[in-house]
Amino acid sequence: MTRRLLAALIGLVAALLSSLVLAAPAQAAVTKVSLTPSGPSPATVTIRAGDTVAFTNTDTVTHTLQSTSSNWTLKATRLAPKSTKSVAFTKAGTFDYSDTYTFVAVPQTFPGHVVVPAAPSPSPTPRATASTSPRPVASPTARPVVPASPSAVPSASGFAVPPPITGGVIPTPSPTSSVGPVPQVASPGATPDSPSTSPVANVDYGSPRGIVQGSSHGFGLPAALAVVALVGVASLLVRLLLNAPEAGRGVR
Repeated sequence: MTRRLLAALIGLVAALLSSLVLAAPAQAAVTKVSLTPSGPSPATVTIRAGDTVAFTNTDTVTHTLQSTSSNWTLKATRLAPKSTKSVAFTKAGTFDYSDTYTFVAVPQTFPGHVVVPAAPSPSPTPRATASTSPRPVASPTARPVVPASPSAVPSASGFAVPPPITGGVIPTPSPTSSVGPVPQVASPGATPDSPSTSPVANVDYGSPRGIVQGSSHGFGLPAALAVVALVGVASLLVRLLLNAPEAGRGVR
């Protein structure tokens, strides 16, 4: 029983020690600033709230540190060569100070700054809210209604006049073809003054008359030769009659 109680006490102590270790704050950081003949180096440092700045005199003469802004108080502190002054900054702000030393009876003063930015406040996490907006419902597409047009009404001029169409364009009426005589088409190469058909000679070479023309009187080549012979005989008689008186005068 005693061993069990001792083991329980040891476990309880271990749990308390572990909780204290976890709850202990993180160790503060230390930023070093050197006090040189040309002033603090670096002249401006940025640290977090709770950090410490260690001012170390690296010069061969004594330097004096003193606060110059109203948001903190640092009394004049003399630092001999190789000595250090540590200052902790627990709140946000810009803390100004001066670094002064004397060189050949002439004081030399240089400014310095310690900047502690404010910790950013955590932004609230937006909660996702369900959207209650109704979904759009697709409306049925209305189909256009095309009115039936009445049939075209024939007119006295031979053109079919369509009825008026609302909201449209009235088509141009086309002439209605009428039944009539078919026009004659002239043959290629024929002129308007020339007859459409030319007479063709009807020659019958097997007829005893020779050439028989397709005329109404039926005369052929023998009639033409007879006429030529008569004309020749008549001209010969005329010439004989004209020369007969001249011949009688010569005999006398």
